[in-house]
Amino acid sequence: SQSASNYKLALRTLQTKLDKIMTEADGSEGQLGELIEMYLSERAKQIKPSTLKRNSFALEQCCKVLGADVYVSQLTLPYIKNNLQKQMPKAVTYNENIKRFKSFLRWCYINDYLPDQKLADKLVAMPDNRQERITDKYLEKDELMLLLDAAEHDLWRFVTHFLALSGMRVGELIALQNSDIDDEYIHVQRTYEISVSRLS
Repeated sequence: SQSASNYKLALRTLQTKLDKIMTEADGSEGQLGELIEMYLSERAKQIKPSTLKRNSFALEQCCKVLGADVYVSQLTLPYIKNNLQKQMPKAVTYNENIKRFKSFLRWCYINDYLPDQKLADKLVAMPDNRQERITDKYLEKDELMLLLDAAEHDLWRFVTHFLALSGMRVGELIALQNSDIDDEYIHVQRTYEISVSRLS
């Protein structure tokens, strides 16, 4: 009948309007910049400040390249790869940022900002040819002595010798405080990190 037909038309019109409202609402809450802020705010309660600083820097770089106002639900694999690889041509930089971005995308899925994890799963690291042999990562005793003898500055000679004897990393040495040292031990409790200020 005419009334039944009008009822169905009105119902379809109402559903269309509701769908539009819901889509717009989701979009306003699903922009990359806003979600990254939410993600980092949540992670701040779960990870160390140094780790948060590293993750924040990586995600801020991704956000800058991809656009803070882009909707996460509209991100595509080619868009992410093409833009990030263009701005981060070095594999080590690209891979570090992709690792953090994948974690963010999985968080988006868990919190219903993405329908699945396909995008995160498809993002893979670039081939990195900087493989170092284990023998290139340490010095033999005679090599260390040659290095110390060649040091022109007393401070650097002392620092290098101290690091070699203690096994500490440079960041751990820089972060040492008087309270970390007692009569018997040096207590390594933190490290010093510097965020890279450019993309590549």
